This record gives sequence, C-alpha cells and structure tokens, in this order.
Amino acid sequence: MKKFTNVFLAFLLAMSSLAVYAAEHYVYYDGTLTNPSVWAWVSETVNCTASGNWPGDPMVKKDGKWYWELPAGKQVPLQIIISEGTDATKIGGGDLPYVDKATYHQDGTSEIVDPSIPNVTASPASGAIFKEGEDIEVTLSVSVPGATIYYTTDGTEPSKSSAIYDSPLVFAETTTLKTLAVTTDGKEYTQSFTYTQKKAPVPGQTINLITDYYKVNPNGQVGTKKTIDMAFTNQDATNAMKHWEATDIIAQGVARDVCQAIKGKHERPIIDSYAIYAAYDDTYLYLGLQTVYAVWDEYGEGKQPGESKPHNMDGRMMWAFDLDPALEFDGYIDGKCPIWNDDCTPGAKFANGVDAIWIGSSKPGVGTPGFFTPTADGHASYNAPYCKSDRNVKYGKNDALHPTITKIYGQQNFEYNPTVLEGNTGFVDLKSEAKDGHTFYEWQFPLSLLGVSADYIAEYGIGVMYVDIYGSSPVGGTPYDPSYFDNAKKEYSKDPSSSMEKEDEDEITYSPARIGKLLPTDIEDVVADLDEDAPVEYYTITGVKVNEPIKGQVIIERRGSKVSKILNY
Repeated sequence: MKKFTNVFLAFLLAMSSLAVYAAEHYVYYDGTLTNPSVWAWVSETVNCTASGNWPGDPMVKKDGKWYWELPAGKQVPLQIIISEGTDATKIGGGDLPYVDKATYHQDGTSEIVDPSIPNVTASPASGAIFKEGEDIEVTLSVSVPGATIYYTTDGTEPSKSSAIYDSPLVFAETTTLKTLAVTTDGKEYTQSFTYTQKKAPVPGQTINLITDYYKVNPNGQVGTKKTIDMAFTNQDATNAMKHWEATDIIAQGVARDVCQAIKGKHERPIIDSYAIYAAYDDTYLYLGLQTVYAVWDEYGEGKQPGESKPHNMDGRMMWAFDLDPALEFDGYIDGKCPIWNDDCTPGAKFANGVDAIWIGSSKPGVGTPGFFTPTADGHASYNAPYCKSDRNVKYGKNDALHPTITKIYGQQNFEYNPTVLEGNTGFVDLKSEAKDGHTFYEWQFPLSLLGVSADYIAEYGIGVMYVDIYGSSPVGGTPYDPSYFDNAKKEYSKDPSSSMEKEDEDEITYSPARIGKLLPTDIEDVVADLDEDAPVEYYTITGVKVNEPIKGQVIIERRGSKVSKILNY
C-alpha cells in the first residue's frame, strides 16, 4: 500500500491511460473530510476545452474508511483528487482546494500489489528519448516467475501469437512497444511503452530583434542546468525571488511594448512580459517570467498598480515551445480557430517552428491548463493525444520585481509609433516611475510532458517564447515579434478607444529564445568577394543569407571585398 499524505492506495494504478483493471481494486481515504469525493481524470481530453469539468464520484464509508471502487472496464485515471463535496467549480485552487492527489504514471511502469498479476518492467523506462543516428536497447522483466512476454512494435495489440520476448530489443527509430504478459495459470496483463528518437536541429535562420534593449540569449546565455527549489502555496510561488540569477535570463524585452501603451491605456489588468528565465534538470524544465507595470490611464484614473496585476483577472497565459525540429504547427484547432476562442476570433498563429503551446490562467490554480501538440496536418486539436491537461505542471506568482532586474526600460511617451521599438531611441528607465505592480511568475514543467530529456536539451536545445494575451489575440510578447503591433493603432471593433491588436490574427515568425543550446548555423564564415562591383549581400548573425535585412537586426553585410557587422536601422 502506498501513501500520499491522507490518500491510501491499496492498488496504485500506475499505468498508461489505455489500461483497464478489474473492479476489485480501490482507492482508500482515512482523513477528516465528512463527505469526500474522488475526482478521477480519466481522459487526456478532459478540460482541454475551456468548459470541461472532471466527473466527481462520492466515496463510500465502510469499516471506518472511505473507499472508491475503480469501475470495471474503465480507463485508468491519469490522476485523482480527493476533496469535499461534488462542486466541480471549487476543485483545485477555487473556493475549496483539493485535499490531496495522486498522479498515475503514463510511462508504462506500474506498482502492483497483487503478486499474481504479471507486471512487465522495462529498462530504460517508457518515455526514454534517444538521439538521431543512435539505437536504444530495451530490456524487459516480469514480476511473476515463468510468465511469458508477448510483444508487438507495429502498433497492433499483442496476442499469444505475437513474438515472444527472449532477449533485449533494439530500436533504431521511434517505437511503441506493446506487451502481453501471461502466467502459467492464464492470468494476462497488457502494457505499452514508448521510445522516441529525436532528430538534431537542422541549420537554419534565426530571426530576432536585437537592440540595446531587446535581447535574445544575451551573451550566449541558454539557461542553466540546475534544480530550482520551487514551492507553491495556493497561488503564490514562495521561493520565486531566491534562486534565479541574471545568468539564467534567456530573453529580455522592454516595458510598454504592449498595445495598451499605444492605444487603450485605460485597460487593466496588464500582462507585459519583460524577461524570461530558464533552467532544467533531469526531471523538470523551470521557467521564470517577469512581468512589469508601466502602463496606466495617463489622463484619467492614473496609476493603479494594485488593479493592474495580471492575476487580478482570469486571463490567458501562453508559453510556446520549439521541442522537436521535425515538427511545427499553427496553433489553430483543426486549422480554423485559435485555442479556446469559442467565437473563432483570430489569435496567435505560429509560423516559426513552434510545435507545442501551454495555456493557463493568469490566476494560478483557476481552471485546468492545456498542453497542445501538433496533429499530423500541423494543427491543434482538443482530442487526445494532441491535448493534455497535466496537473504536474505547477506554477505560481510573486508580486515583486526580481533583484536581477536593475532597470526597466521602456518608451518615455505613451501612444508612440510601434516602429520606434525596432531602434534605440526614446527609451528611458521607468523603474523609479513604476515601483509597484510588478509580478514574477514561475513554472515547473515535467520533461516527460514536453517529450524531451535533459541530455537532449543540452545537446540540441529547445526553444521557448512567451505571448502576452489580452482579449483573444496577442498584444505583445517575449521575444519580440512585429506582428504584435501591426494593427496597434487601428480601432477595436467593440471599442474605438482600444486597439485592434486584441482581436487581429498575429502570425508569429520571429524565433523563440533557446534553452540548452543555440541553433546550429548554415555557414561559419562569410567570404569576401574580390569583385568591388559585386552586389550587396546580407547574412544573419548566424550566417544565413537573407534577401532583405530586418530593422533592428544585427546583420553581416558584404559589399564586394568588404565585410561588416552592423545593426540595421
């Protein structure tokens, strides 16, 4: 029996979401609740839509203990929460936080109390990642002596006519291994194990705005391999100010680079991302996000830092990831509508190598965040396995400015022309002007959810960017993308004093910041042409030839025999 604080599991259902069990297995509870219910998350698609809820089953009291019987033939829950009552709106961070939870493994491993059940253990465990050009060797063992392991690797369900395991298996590509273990007295048990081969990034073009104020992977910083001691109490990240360092910053922007500073200043709360911090270890990816308050109704109510904190609304927070160089998607459900935009209004559309996004509430603990990965045709979907709601993703906030942020640069004036963001003029330090209202968020993402390992991050790197959402569409983000401001001066359809940016489609083409390793480059050197009359050629700082340089981008310019590194204005 395994204990999770007040939750006792007579049988730990540690299997993939497709496994089924007999009805004689239970979850026990011996705490102090008077009317406990088990909230069993039985599908990865639950809560991928904004209106989804978990089904709540009342527990039954017997012999002084509460218990819940796993229904026969049903999918194993990915997670359970035991809480008082049956009001779904109060579970997990609402008016009535959950008492405790147990998260079931999705990697094919299990802990079986009944010794007669032939449980297969794989080494390395399911979910292991191996590199392109390499093989992975998988060894199987079974808990019941004499049991036979049948297996398939082609996606079909194993049977007694399938291949019999008798020696380690070697996989040279992404493979799903399915096993059927059968004891000598006929007891059977099926499991599934997945091994993923990740391809190395191909040399390509990195497009980012790099100025004195916009910085992406400054000084070559790609985050740090270290464990971040995160602690969360209700909505708060209680250790947030203690463990991040300036060398952990992978991207930094400016304040007031959200459309509310250009049009619609009266709108609050404000989500204005300023800096991204990153670290990782063998289990988690850790992200920190500094948001700043430098936008207010200059001619009306004035500064309202208390009202302007992002967590004063149930707004959207969006992380976009580049995890696999072989994948990308547009982030639109079936290619038609942005995620959670029920009225199908436009939103963030990705065209920059992003292949996964996480969306949650700016009020930590409210609702159930979703993690979306691409379908075969490069879109998003609410269906499994393309949408997951993993409560192992933990995050919280701290209302403070991190001490590594010594200056808060932004445009001195409101209602400026967005093109000034691409240069170095008009910026001032706003730190003394905006002393309050800043909020620091931090996240803990399981690498198993992201589908990468620490070795993969260190060897190949992954990309990440944060998108500031207000309304249905981006109003800013870190790193910068020009699409965030292409309609900033135009009128919002529901309020002419506000910006159209809240409802337009922003096709994001600028690159995410990198964690672990920078992207490889196409060339190492630009060779000068001896012909003085040769046409001008432009290359990115990574050595990729481009037709036209982007304003604010550091580029290499070749004019005949002369090669220069310049900042294009």
